[in-house]
Amino acid sequence: MSNQVQPMMAQPQQPATMTVQAPPPDVPNRVCASVINMLLCCPPLGLVALIFACQANSAKSYNVMEARSKADTAKTLNIVGFILGILAWIAVGIYLFVFFYFLAGVLNAYGNVLTTIGEVSNSLDELSELGNSTSMLGNLDLDIASNLTSIIN
Repeated sequence: MSNQVQPMMAQPQQPATMTVQAPPPDVPNRVCASVINMLLCCPPLGLVALIFACQANSAKSYNVMEARSKADTAKTLNIVGFILGILAWIAVGIYLFVFFYFLAGVLNAYGNVLTTIGEVSNSLDELSELGNSTSMLGNLDLDIASNLTSIIN
């Protein structure tokens, strides 16, 4: 039996592997823009965009392509909603300007009519007073005329 010491051979060691997780993909968050769109511009499109933005946020963890697709849909809906909202605000502004412009014109015309009615009423009052005094003069004229005819006869 041999008592020989066998040299120990170094076992080749495998390099340590390190698992690195990739950062989550960057899927834009469109929730804030959707809420602003829903409150200030175009509520129907803003609501639909908000639904797509929330679906994109929840799909971000398991399906990046679906999340990007839904985020892009929310972006498109937000852009269309902002444009429609701005056009609607401009149309409302024009409508209110025209409405109040014509309302001011109507009220001014109504005020002129009231002034004219007041002037006509005052003129009628003056005429009626003048008519009363004329009828008194007329009675006086008739008295003078009757006295003259009695003198002549």
